[in-house]
Amino acid sequence: QDENTPFVRHALQLGSQYKTDFLQLPVRACVAEGAIPLLVAHGAEDKNVSIESGRALFAAAAEPKQWLEIAKGNHLLTNSKDLKKAISEIGRWHERWAAEA
Repeated sequence: QDENTPFVRHALQLGSQYKTDFLQLPVRACVAEGAIPLLVAHGAEDKNVSIESGRALFAAAAEPKQWLEIAKGNHLLTNSKDLKKAISEIGRWHERWAAEA
């Protein structure tokens, strides 16, 4: 590709074993331990992972925790406004906890 080639989107290809392995991870148990600050960010229009799953993870998590819901965000935050909001909020969250470390 040279500088005149248009942007081309590539989908990340994951095998079925990835999903099997991921679903076996004890994520809720880990976040319940509360060892570190947790930010759960979720797009309200995510078609890959339901908003209910994100909320359940957040509910299971110990403090300190923060919920960030991107109102019209999809799984990959492909809308630039959604992405900018997420980056901004994640930056603020990081600054807060980095200052306390």
